[in-house]
Amino acid sequence: MSDTERTRRTRNTNTVKAENLTPPLSMAEPSKKRRMPDSSPSRTRSSNNKENDPPGIHPETQQRLEGLERAIAELRDDLRYEQARGNMLDKELKIAQIFIKGLQARFEAAQEELKTLRNTEQAVQEIKDSLEALELEKVKAEVRRFKDVIGTVGRYLFATSYAKPGTKPEVQAKAALE
Repeated sequence: MSDTERTRRTRNTNTVKAENLTPPLSMAEPSKKRRMPDSSPSRTRSSNNKENDPPGIHPETQQRLEGLERAIAELRDDLRYEQARGNMLDKELKIAQIFIKGLQARFEAAQEELKTLRNTEQAVQEIKDSLEALELEKVKAEVRRFKDVIGTVGRYLFATSYAKPGTKPEVQAKAALE
């Protein structure tokens, strides 16, 4: 390997390293190629070169560099897209978390309301049972009073059927009840 080729390879490697160390260009700016001037006298510029290659860079290497620059630009675009997508997903996650908190609050309120309804239902059942017991007691009292009335009427009728003629019915009933 000749000294010229070593110098060229070292220079090309340094150029790539320098390009990798430079800050990235924004997507609004057109891609600017950074080229180092060639100080070697062995290579001169040809006037018929369409790509205007800088002296000292082999055309194949230049194509590789351009391919790498395109790949880097595509990766930057992909990175920006993924970052924007990540930001969007973060926003959607925050919205979903707020929605979940709202649902949890509704669920807790519904549980409290259910607990209150169960307590109310239990109280209503107790009142209903009390009313039924009270009604039953009232009915029993009415039945007892009715039996007492029937018994009194029965004794009165019995007493009046065997009463002596000419006595007052009140006196006869009183005598029958005693």
